Amino acid sequence: MAGWGSIYNNAMWGISYHTNNLARLQEQISSGSKVIRYSDDPANAYRIATLADTAKSMDEYASNIGIVEASLNGADNAMSSMSDLITRADVLITQASSGTYQGENRLAMGEEIDSILEQMIGLANHKVLSKYIFAGADSQNAPYSVTRENGKIASVTYEGSQAEQPVPVAPGVNFSGQLVGDAIFRSNRRREPELLGNTGAAGGVGTSNVRGDIWLDVGHTTTDFNTAATGLTAGTSSGPDDTILGAHSVTIDTVAQTISLDGGDAVSYLGTETNLQLTNSSGDVAHVDVTGALVTGTFNITGNGELSINNGPASAIDFTDDNISVTNPDTGRFLYIDGQNITRAGSEAVRVPGTGDLFNTLVHVRDMMLNTRGLSTEEQTNHLTRAGESLGEISNTFRQRITIVGGRLGGLDQFSKTIETLSYNNTSQASSLQEADIVELATELARSQTLYQASLQVAGKALSLSLMDYIK
Repeated sequence: MAGWGSIYNNAMWGISYHTNNLARLQEQISSGSKVIRYSDDPANAYRIATLADTAKSMDEYASNIGIVEASLNGADNAMSSMSDLITRADVLITQASSGTYQGENRLAMGEEIDSILEQMIGLANHKVLSKYIFAGADSQNAPYSVTRENGKIASVTYEGSQAEQPVPVAPGVNFSGQLVGDAIFRSNRRREPELLGNTGAAGGVGTSNVRGDIWLDVGHTTTDFNTAATGLTAGTSSGPDDTILGAHSVTIDTVAQTISLDGGDAVSYLGTETNLQLTNSSGDVAHVDVTGALVTGTFNITGNGELSINNGPASAIDFTDDNISVTNPDTGRFLYIDGQNITRAGSEAVRVPGTGDLFNTLVHVRDMMLNTRGLSTEEQTNHLTRAGESLGEISNTFRQRITIVGGRLGGLDQFSKTIETLSYNNTSQASSLQEADIVELATELARSQTLYQASLQVAGKALSLSLMDYIK
């Protein structure tokens, strides 16, 4: 029986083998794939799986390239529009600072600058694919916020990220479609602050961190008229109206009944005046009460004051200090001032070359053209000339960034072509491993069918033998 069992097992194995082989070949022909299960061809199945993973990565890179490219194209278009607006603003500043256009002309130009500023903010807060393109990595929030006064933009603050948002566009290569606005619309070549007024204030010895164009307000608080020596007291409007600061002098002649400030024109008095105005040769004024017992002679007096920047909190002036810190807590920015030579109250335009940003520079230009601080025509012209220089610095940085964006777009185009080629090669290789050769499979199928039929015949004959066949 052992021999019979062996014959039976071999026959069944042959039939089973050819049945499975026929089923496999028929499945491959119907599906068009020669590797359907890992067991069909482990080596090629592994290679196909690896190629599939690579194909997925290529698809992700291609998708990322499309997203970054869309964002950079949006940035390029926005910056192109902004470039045109900068050119127009520069023309207006040149005209306004030439001296040819004054009064009503400057007012009209100021309104046009205001319109340009509003358009600039809209472009700087532009979104592509629901992301702010100039916010850096913080692309879900608007990068620029504005503070308004009487409906007009008074200041602009960058609130975006200082880092870009890298996106993989090829193996080991990252590009960013979200740009850092503060690096595009601001000059970054800091130099020493320039004070453009005549108060006597100068830059301190410390390193200030204020940026762009700001205002330093040098205010008068009280005047010490050295009453014990002079008999003078402060006039009724001395606090708000005096402009003298630091060390000054008065000369009193009780015989002629005259008083002068710093050797300026002598002013007559009767002894009943409670708010007599004194003016020195520089136009500085002090108001005195002369109803007391005056003393003849020349005496030292002192005007006390305070400093503030951009309407921030004030710091008292120490006229012996060469490094007074004046801070605006709203911005965290501070300016160091040398107070030793301050002699009069007033407003100082402070410019920090190499630090201006596009938007606040336009705010400054607009306010100069609208003359919101009541400056003289000469002062307006001087400030507009300096503002034009600031805009020129910012414009140079801005146009360099446009070139960088163009370079990124060119690089992305090359990566896109490379990824497309790699993806095609990857797909072709996977197809060559995966796709079945129908002619070859048909030939093998015919061969397997013949072997299957032969196996059935052999098995049928072997299993039909009986004892009588052996007796014969």
